[in-house]
Amino acid sequence: MKKFLFILLKHETDADVAAMLYAGCLVWLAALLRFCGGADGIGFWPVTQIILLSWGIAWFQKLLYWREQLESRAARIMRGVLWLAVPTAAAGLCAFAAGWFSGCPAWAGWVFTAAWAGTLASWWLCIQLLCRNETVEWNTMLTQFKEGGIRREETHHE
Repeated sequence: MKKFLFILLKHETDADVAAMLYAGCLVWLAALLRFCGGADGIGFWPVTQIILLSWGIAWFQKLLYWREQLESRAARIMRGVLWLAVPTAAAGLCAFAAGWFSGCPAWAGWVFTAAWAGTLASWWLCIQLLCRNETVEWNTMLTQFKEGGIRREETHHE
């Protein structure tokens, strides 16, 4: 039971950090587009909706990768597509259904959705590149360790 609670707390913390990052990005993007569209600032209810949406998106993405495991290239691509498509669709639908851009030109909602998709795609790409670089680094250190060319103290990162 203690191990389960620890795992749940770890995932919940990860999701909360991602949710606040997403909320900050979405609120800033919505406020910028409302300003560019000639509307006043963004109201309390849209911000609250964005925070709740961000929390839902973060948990969806966390559940999508709940079990960190080796997988085939096709499965990795499918998860990547879902990681991008579902949050983009959810944000776009919420923006239009809740009227986040009422009083703005019609393009504001579409630009919001496209910019959010671009943001998520760039984050996904950065995560993939970081993971790939980390894998190469760990494999290099493992090879050096097996060959006796690296001491145990040198394997720890600062």
